[in-house]
Amino acid sequence: RFIELAFDDEHTMPLAWAYKKQGSTSNSTPEAETVSLAVAMREDAIPLQALLSKLLGHNIPVRVFEDNEACITNVKRGYSPTMRYLPRTQRVSIGGLHEIFEEGLLEDFGGATLEYAKSKDHKGDQFTKELGPSEFERAVDMIGMR
Repeated sequence: RFIELAFDDEHTMPLAWAYKKQGSTSNSTPEAETVSLAVAMREDAIPLQALLSKLLGHNIPVRVFEDNEACITNVKRGYSPTMRYLPRTQRVSIGGLHEIFEEGLLEDFGGATLEYAKSKDHKGDQFTKELGPSEFERAVDMIGMR
């Protein structure tokens, strides 16, 4: 995951980046992406949003970019019959993510939106995928590293 504070489309500042091994094996890519999304929101995005909103004195909206369409669809619906076991095995609730992104649970701090991003434009991919030399250079440039 990669978290940045964006002042506008061109001016951003990295706040956190991490790779974290998941607690149990995922059965599918949408499951792995959903677990990663839930952990990133719980451990990083929501606490940072609350802190920055308090420190800066105004609401800070959270924009989350996800490259897995099935994950986004499940969060929008609030449920996945094929992943109904997630609360038991991974301690993750698709319904909880639905409340955050679709029902405005974080509106008091600026809200949260979940948006699709192509894998090649996804800034967090360099932390989890093997990239060739040209892709790695592009990925490093995307996050502003020199």
